[in-house]
Amino acid sequence: MTKHFFSAELPDRQPVSVDVGWDRPLQVFYMNVTAPLLPEDDQDVYVSLYDPRVYAEGRPGALRGGLSLEEVGERLTELGITPPVGLLEALKVDREANVGNAVRHW
Repeated sequence: MTKHFFSAELPDRQPVSVDVGWDRPLQVFYMNVTAPLLPEDDQDVYVSLYDPRVYAEGRPGALRGGLSLEEVGERLTELGITPPVGLLEALKVDREANVGNAVRHW
């Protein structure tokens, strides 16, 4: 599994931490967005594992339970988060090379 970490702000100026990467065993991307300044029970802004869209009927089996690269970009846009320059390309490389056990802080 690769892990790419970066900090951002939501449109309401709430600081968030983003953890996104390639899950080599499952062959899908994952993404977690947390707001560390909120009370612990309210910190999860977005967790791909809990996104009902990744379990939707008719979804390709290979993507069931995870995100495609395009969906990572879509979810970031939905949240109003601009990814660091080069992040989506780095995720693409992770997938193409089937990288595991790599960590990068942006």
